Amino acid sequence: MNTKRSRSSRPKSSTRAKPLAAAVRTNRRLAKREDGARPGVVDAPRLDIVDAARGVAIAMMIAYHFCFDLTYYGWTQWAMLDDGRWVAWRTAIVASFLVLAGVSLALRDAREQAMEDRRNATNAFVRRWLQVAAAALIVTAGSALLFPATFIYFGVLHFVAVALWICRRAPRLGAWAVALGVVAIALGVLIHATAFDPRW
Repeated sequence: MNTKRSRSSRPKSSTRAKPLAAAVRTNRRLAKREDGARPGVVDAPRLDIVDAARGVAIAMMIAYHFCFDLTYYGWTQWAMLDDGRWVAWRTAIVASFLVLAGVSLALRDAREQAMEDRRNATNAFVRRWLQVAAAALIVTAGSALLFPATFIYFGVLHFVAVALWICRRAPRLGAWAVALGVVAIALGVLIHATAFDPRW
């Protein structure tokens, strides 16, 4: 009896048909980093366009605050709080950070779904959230020390910290996430509460 299998009867390699998530999961299970990190965990592939967008957003933020400081200390006389061009630039900077936070949330959710150990995924999310929350508290403490009457009690980092928990599973809702986002924006425009007004 011929025990050899013909080339056509051999099972095809499953790795060719595996989706990206399954391939990433297999790599994470087998990988062990040489720098002493936990086995089974590897760095997620980075997207150059997202990293570049983050760099541009940070550069714009630094430039805007530098101009604001020049005005605050009397070196220039720019109407940064009243001129529509300055307000538009500030709005674009804030919007870019929020959009990138949403993109990062979607990428992290995809990575979590590809991980076998969901506990590690949850721990990684909590660590990242603690970093954002700590940065928000530092902003509040620093602004309260310098500007007691107009300190930042709920800024961009505070919003991101809250939104990360509210929207953590939003990428899995698909089109419903977009619909809920539109409803949330509409409620923010239509409903007004003085408690959310800035103190200055």
